Amino acid sequence: MNQIPDRDWEKLRLAFENRALILVMGPLLSSVPDASGPGKAMHEALAEHLAGELDADRQPAPGTDLTTVAGLLVREKGRATLEVAMDTFFRKPIPVNPVQEALAQLPFRIIINVARDKQICTALDKFNIKYREEIYNFRQPRDFEFNLTDSRTFVYHLLGAVNYKDDSTGQINKSLGSLVMTGADQVECLKQIVQTERKIPDSLLAELNDTKTFLFVGFNFNDWYLRLLLYSLGLSDDADAMPSWALHSGPGELNYATSVFFSTRYKISFMKLSELEFAQDFLARYKAEMAQSAPPPAADNAVRTVNALIVSDPADEAMREEFIQALAPLRKRYNLHIHETQPGEDMQAAFERQLADSQFVFPLISGDFLSNEDLSGAQFEKIQAADAPGKTIVSPVLIGKCPWKLLITGTIVNAIMPNNLEPVNSSKWDDPASAWTDIVLEVERRIQTHFP
Repeated sequence: MNQIPDRDWEKLRLAFENRALILVMGPLLSSVPDASGPGKAMHEALAEHLAGELDADRQPAPGTDLTTVAGLLVREKGRATLEVAMDTFFRKPIPVNPVQEALAQLPFRIIINVARDKQICTALDKFNIKYREEIYNFRQPRDFEFNLTDSRTFVYHLLGAVNYKDDSTGQINKSLGSLVMTGADQVECLKQIVQTERKIPDSLLAELNDTKTFLFVGFNFNDWYLRLLLYSLGLSDDADAMPSWALHSGPGELNYATSVFFSTRYKISFMKLSELEFAQDFLARYKAEMAQSAPPPAADNAVRTVNALIVSDPADEAMREEFIQALAPLRKRYNLHIHETQPGEDMQAAFERQLADSQFVFPLISGDFLSNEDLSGAQFEKIQAADAPGKTIVSPVLIGKCPWKLLITGTIVNAIMPNNLEPVNSSKWDDPASAWTDIVLEVERRIQTHFP
């Protein structure tokens, strides 16, 4: 298998370690299963699906591009028919492919999704990786604040999405009108993005600056719209701007004049690798780097201590002990200290002292926790108030099925574990050990992110 050239890898690795590498995913990465052989490109399958909505005598020739077919459908049947057809297409589960799986396992801070599907989100879900998603709606711009202290991967759907999860409410919202489908949509979207009043929110644009390195995967760089896309993302031709990289996809070789334009205008270097070769090599090298840089045992790392407080109802003592046992590898590797109240010590005074001294607070949420008026009342209010980026991370752990949404609200919802929101004792886990493993891996990721 071909590999990333060492000279490119060194620069990519440095940008990645500095959390300055932004992944921009194009529409040519996605595929759907095809009974006739290898997977079919998503945009081709979608074009065929939309063409099937047209009357037999109005159907375009096979191979007609997606934007043309979408435009014909809007003209013949109306926008509503197009949106219903899109909703129908994406209601069917579509498995992620190996490229998306590999990219999802790399901790990119920001992913710009320039595709009409949400396969990258499906891949993140598959590996239980927490993320926040937002959309750009060229018809009705949606403002939001990009939070620098949020440790989750941020996914921005630049061409809209069939639906998205509203971070402020946790609700899944239909957003069919945001989709950029026809050629006219494409022109209007790019026009709106570059206009001052409808551009990408300033809080995100501020992060897309000359100090960042961009990685473009899944694009045909011969397509005209990419020149405006890069301008809208804020890529600069400034001499001090960081270099970026790209893989050219699609039929045929990259046009020489196009290559010169992007390399001179935006300092983009093109790597002659397939998406699969690149993604798998990147993931393999990243894992190797992580293994080499793993923290030494506690004896060599004793100067740093990460304090944690576990808050639980007495009825859940057995689950608390299971959690502490599961955390044993982290206690050794990161000198993770679990606060314990000494016999005879004032319980309330101990709680407040330990809360103030903890980088992590783990409320073990169960029916007993919710029915305990002290825990779910005044104590939990103090726990919520302690949550502060860079200081204390409140990470509720669901250990039993209960109406936890009545208690946990606000941003702390995003920190709930396990990642799939299934309680540890749920039958949906093969065994409790699988749930504890998911939780421990997530705790380790938060230690590495917030307290390196």
